[in-house]
Amino acid sequence: MPQSFATGVRVLYDPSQSAGQIYTYDYTNNTGKQLKLGVPGGGAGYDPGIVFSDPIVSDAIFKEDIFLEGYLYNWWDGAYRTLSRDSITGNAHWSDERLKEEIATIPDALSTLHQLRGVKFQWNEEGISRLTSNIETEYRSKSGTKEDNEALWAEKRAEAEEKLSQTQYGFIAQELEKVFPDWVLTGEDGYKKINVEQMTGVIVQGVNELNERTTAQAATIADLQSENASLKSQLAALEKQIADQAALDAKIEARLARLEKAADTKKQTVSLK
Repeated sequence: MPQSFATGVRVLYDPSQSAGQIYTYDYTNNTGKQLKLGVPGGGAGYDPGIVFSDPIVSDAIFKEDIFLEGYLYNWWDGAYRTLSRDSITGNAHWSDERLKEEIATIPDALSTLHQLRGVKFQWNEEGISRLTSNIETEYRSKSGTKEDNEALWAEKRAEAEEKLSQTQYGFIAQELEKVFPDWVLTGEDGYKKINVEQMTGVIVQGVNELNERTTAQAATIADLQSENASLKSQLAALEKQIADQAALDAKIEARLARLEKAADTKKQTVSLK
């Protein structure tokens, strides 16, 4: 049943439809701005949820918190996109092993990473323009007036342009696409975007492979060092044997020299007789 208030707000509730309407009303011009409230199973014209219907303005301001048991969707780029954050996941991503199949270690991650080129660069004028094109849709001033909105947009654009004018670090989409084609999105206008969210897994496996190589190389080096030490020990033993043999040879040569000298002396004595 309709109820009127001095404030110009009307509340209508239709028990047969389990739904109702709340709207402000201008008695002078006989116009109103309508808000429909519906529940599942409601009648025609009362879809579940809250609906702003003509001739209500497109923007709505809520002064308090809004609690939803479902999802909040926003019309964006030709489709409704959810804006809600799951109370369990927050900003995290589902990764439970029980939700996955055909799990396998990423093969040749390090060699794959070697195919990528990290670059530093500056955004050109067209790039900065494209990256700041959503300023007007992303921000609204508190008052909502055209003048305040334009002032806020100019401020945010200046901040963004200052940040984007600094040296940037990243990848070239066309180069990344050759290695990871699924990570590159091409828009209707042909310009490319990249999503390197999955890069972490490749980097981690690449580091693991590098660590395995390093560990194997360290073991090889240790074996070579041990072998080298053994060869040095054997060389030292051989050198000692050679030195000992040289000393023995010197003694033998000295003894032979003495014997030869003694023999010569004996011959001379015999000849004198």
